[in-house]
Amino acid sequence: AFKMLMAIYEECGYREREIPELILTKNLSGFEIDPRAAQIATLALALCARKHDRRFFDRNITADITVLQDIEIDTDSLLLTSPLREKPELLENLAHLGEIGSLFQPSAEDIAALEADLIDAAGDNLFTSHANSEVERALTTCRALARRFDVVVANPPYMGSSKLNPFMSKWVIKHYPEVKSDLFSSFIVRIMSFAQDCGEVGMMTPYVWMFIGSYEKLRNKLIDEKTITSLVQLEYSGFAGATVPICTFTFHNAHIDDYRG
Repeated sequence: AFKMLMAIYEECGYREREIPELILTKNLSGFEIDPRAAQIATLALALCARKHDRRFFDRNITADITVLQDIEIDTDSLLLTSPLREKPELLENLAHLGEIGSLFQPSAEDIAALEADLIDAAGDNLFTSHANSEVERALTTCRALARRFDVVVANPPYMGSSKLNPFMSKWVIKHYPEVKSDLFSSFIVRIMSFAQDCGEVGMMTPYVWMFIGSYEKLRNKLIDEKTITSLVQLEYSGFAGATVPICTFTFHNAHIDDYRG
């Protein structure tokens, strides 16, 4: 993605050394539940940037990667008037954020409750300071998860419902009931809301959603509400070292009548 964006900026006439900062501050964003993986991605992008800008390491710029980890907010430490006391589901989701990751889609009401709690707790005593820091971290994370993007690209995790732990199993059934068979299918639907209306999506996933009855509603959604622009079904060992039956596909995040991908 970085190389492609470099080429686009250069074609538009930007100076080479200006481009890395623009890419990392305006174009690329990511989500990760593994802090080490996020560090590796940050380093890889920094090295890409340094290749084109010799002074990049002096600019104090890092990749926009949100690491999603559990955020424990103790209700006993909240003010009695805190709106978060009325949001037990939000608090539970935050406490399991390291598991559900970017499948969690905070609502505008969730973000408003976090904002209101911080305003009410501003300048409060020592006993609420820890809670305030956790609420502030939760607010930053939820704002990131509520963003929408022009382009979304993903190779989401694959895990069948039978292998999910008890919490994740119940959570996926509740929030993604029509695509609960596997995490990858839940992510396909989640990414529809990550992309802007009329945005573009590119994914690599197992190809079972194309055929199996349990994914019929997902197929209908993709065909009736979105526009598949390309679809490649790879052979069983399409990638060396990964014997997984996968497909790669792109779709426009809106429906275009009579469009043929």
